[in-house]
Formats: sequence, C-alpha cells, structure tokens
Amino acid sequence: MALKRPMPISSFQYPFELPHPISSMAVGVALELGKLADHVSESELHTLYPYLKGAVFSRRLAHHGGRVCAKAAISSLLPNGCSEGEIKIGRGTAGEPIWPKGIVGSITHTDDLAYAVAALASDCETIGIDSEICVDAGTCDDIASVCLTPLERARFLRGTTITRRWNATAIFCIKEAFYKAAYPRLRRFIEFEELEVIQLDIRSGRAFARYIGQSPLWNQCERVTASIVVADRHIHAFVLSSKST
Repeated sequence: MALKRPMPISSFQYPFELPHPISSMAVGVALELGKLADHVSESELHTLYPYLKGAVFSRRLAHHGGRVCAKAAISSLLPNGCSEGEIKIGRGTAGEPIWPKGIVGSITHTDDLAYAVAALASDCETIGIDSEICVDAGTCDDIASVCLTPLERARFLRGTTITRRWNATAIFCIKEAFYKAAYPRLRRFIEFEELEVIQLDIRSGRAFARYIGQSPLWNQCERVTASIVVADRHIHAFVLSSKST
C-alpha cells in the first residue's frame, strides 16, 4: 500500500499526508476544515447544498469539504485533468455520494479534517474509507453491545481498558468503511453483524473480516481485507475490492 500526498485544492496547500493506508490504484486528498471555513460563507453553503437545510454550519462545512476533496481526487484521475468546477458529485436517496461515470470513491471527515479517496472503476469495483477518534470507556461498551458480534466481543474486548477502547474503535471504523464500500453494490442498509472481524492487529495495520450477510458480495468472495492506521488518537480504515482479486 502506498500513501498518496494530498493534491493542491484551489489555492490551498497542505503539508500532511492522507492518513488512510490507501491502495496505489487510488488517489487520496485531505483538507483542513478550519482553513476552508475562511474561504466559504454560510450563504454559499446554503446555495450549494439546499438538502442540508437546518444543518449547523460545521455540518455543512464538513459536507462541502468532503466534496472539495473528492473533486480534487477525481480531477487527478481523469486523463485531461478536468477542472474541479466541471466535476459533479450527486447525492443519492440514502445520502450517499453519486460519483461520475467510471469513478468509484469514498468520503469521510472528522471534526477538523475532510478526506476523500477516488479510483478508476476499471481498477476497483468499490472502495471505502472511514476515520474515528478513539472512543471512551462508556462508548466502548455501547459499541460492544450494538455493533460487535459475540465472536468479536470474546476475541477483541479482552485485556486492558485502553486495548478494549482501541479495538472497539477499530472494528467500528472498519465496518463503517465496509458499509461505504458495499452500499453501491448492495443498495440497502447493511447491519453491523453482517461483517465480522476475525483478525485484527492495530500495530501492523492489517485486519480481516468475513461477510456473513445474505446478499452476494463482490467477486463472489466473503473475505474482506481492511487496512488501518493509528494517527493522533484516530483510527483510519480503508477497504478495497480490486478487479484483479
């Protein structure tokens, strides 16, 4: 896996790398929301995203930041270097981004940063990223009861409190990334228990899971590989289905 440096976005330059351990077939872009806020007004966001009426400014800003990143990533993939203003990213009935023809991608954000990854559909069937801050002990218990299977609880929620918290965060993050990767194929709400993490090693950044839902998944394969990385109290996860697998 190769880390891509963020692309210039309009007049912005960013000195940090995209934290997600993305595939070399994909392009990733990161954007600091605080800096973006200095260049966009609340009225502009209302005009751009009327479907977010009633949302607070920070929610609209994060939404905008994700799409700014996505357009920059797509622009770098297209052979003629299409300008970001010409790229359209729609919104589906479930709130998912609708990517241009021939492109697959995924968007996520934290309180401070927006991220997007895109790849050519000829290289990847589907792609998903997610970022989560390490949860506290109470949220860890909530994740364990709602999001984890009995096997995951028995295998990964042992040991110290901090180990439990990091493992619970990592599993939740992987499942969120998987949801974003699988939704374009399955086109339905995906329950947490439909993906079960069977191997997890935060230090090496590798995780394996099995898809145990009823709908056919990509490439007739139930095994899902995820890459994860810890950076500044966050877990960043990446899930990919390659055409070559």
